[in-house]
Amino acid sequence: MDLLKHLRYFVAVARTEHIGRAAEELDLAQPALSQRVKALEAHLGVPLVEKAGRGIRLTHAGHRVAERAAAVVDSADGLANGLVDVDADAIPVGVPATLTPARLHAMATALDQALTPRNCVLQPIPAAERGAALRAGRVAAALLPTPGAGDLSLPLGIALPPRHPLAGMPALHPSDLSEHRLLILDEDAGLREVLTAELDRHGYDPGGCVWDTPPTAALARALAGEPCLTDPRHALDGGLHWIPLVGLDLRRRLNLVWRAGTGPGEPSRAVAALAATLEGDVAPRSTPRPSQPAATVAQIRDVWRAVGVVGGLHARDLRSGAMLAVDADDAWPMASVAKVPLGIALHRAADAGLLGLDQALTLRPDGRTSGTTGISAMADPVRLSLRDALYLALTISDNAAADAIWDTLGADRVQHLLRQVLPPDQVRLGEATRDLYDRLTFGGSLDGPYACRATAAGATRMLELIWSDQAASPAACAAIRDLMRRQVWAHRLASGFPAADLDVAGKTGTAGDHRHEIGVVSYPDGRRYAVAVFTRLQQETPHHRWDWAIGETARLAVNALRRRDSDD
Repeated sequence: MDLLKHLRYFVAVARTEHIGRAAEELDLAQPALSQRVKALEAHLGVPLVEKAGRGIRLTHAGHRVAERAAAVVDSADGLANGLVDVDADAIPVGVPATLTPARLHAMATALDQALTPRNCVLQPIPAAERGAALRAGRVAAALLPTPGAGDLSLPLGIALPPRHPLAGMPALHPSDLSEHRLLILDEDAGLREVLTAELDRHGYDPGGCVWDTPPTAALARALAGEPCLTDPRHALDGGLHWIPLVGLDLRRRLNLVWRAGTGPGEPSRAVAALAATLEGDVAPRSTPRPSQPAATVAQIRDVWRAVGVVGGLHARDLRSGAMLAVDADDAWPMASVAKVPLGIALHRAADAGLLGLDQALTLRPDGRTSGTTGISAMADPVRLSLRDALYLALTISDNAAADAIWDTLGADRVQHLLRQVLPPDQVRLGEATRDLYDRLTFGGSLDGPYACRATAAGATRMLELIWSDQAASPAACAAIRDLMRRQVWAHRLASGFPAADLDVAGKTGTAGDHRHEIGVVSYPDGRRYAVAVFTRLQQETPHHRWDWAIGETARLAVNALRRRDSDD
């Protein structure tokens, strides 16, 4: 395809908004012009025009492409008109095809100054062809991709239209893109193996990548809303918002290579000139952050409905205070989630000098709470400290260890210590685990007047207090955070955040027809999110689907918070 010619045709169509008048202006048959517009749409991968009565009108993408196409055509005409002034001894230099006409002009000017008295002519050539052009002598020099340290190093981030839901974020983690296809330029074909491994490790399925996308088509598709991996200059010169990636350092590295016998006396001056026009600081454009809580809440309810559960959810940005809630003020029986506030009560008692965490306990088989893990399942007497009992309670949800802590403190003291930091209508501990199991054994309800209960909003407030060192002493809060990070279960909350560089600290709860988890998700950019998901089964469903729904709804909530500043 002669892309410049097709863009010239489309500029005429956009200006007249009429195929017939544009065809007359271009001295083309109307069907031929229609076919050329369709060919351009197929090449760019986006619709540019749509029917409107007896005529046509531009789509949103069509308006944006028309603006860029007009600039390209004008620049090409200007270049052609100026060729008569080009020195016959000008140096042809092969450069990436990602450069816009304005950027090419800036680079040519900088190179001319660096190579005085000689001039240069820049030739945009795809990466796969630049090396061959240099070897064949069609260019005297070329910017060639290199896997190691290069003369130029361009950071790769995400290009998006300014009104895209993700465009307001100061940085993106690859997992933020999990619901989108990702355009990869043909310029970066040599990075395919690296990109595949890094994106997969950071929570983005490489199967969503659209490889070898031509730069012009990538700009058009990005303007229509598809995220594109590219450098800042390519994005911003194309009218897009550029957002850096956090958690990984992806770069397009290029060497300026000269054909033997053609290089200047001081090649470093040419490199410096190119660096000044390509590597200069590029500040991301500020964009209002759209908030879409209603859409996210609907998605969360759809997930629960599809799996056959009802739920309550609350997510809280621990830096900004932004929140997302779905029935977050309804109280739920906590099941083993109650072991987190029990840990707070134990540490507050130790902080007050009421007991020592090294106090020894002896738990005998005939007096221990039943369970399937840890001491609950052991056959012989076990001796351990209160500190180690909490370790077992939080990491493997050991019921016997948790009830040993409860018995040591006593119900009144547990409730008093907890009320010092959390109101009982948000988080309340009313009974030991064995009391819950006894009630269930004799046909009672999971809920009840003495049940351990919490709202989803209360649970994230509790996590906020732990992560801000307000639930107990700083050392105590750090110890609880550490134990929650060591929890062995990764099939619920953590399943929504599989990237290797995301930290998930949580605590599950399971009893009867209830499955829950609360926790904090930490990103490499320093942002942390407290999440609580409480669910109850309404219709028979496989356990793995139920667990997946907890992780998936947590992911939806956190992604929504990462896209906006504050709660509505």
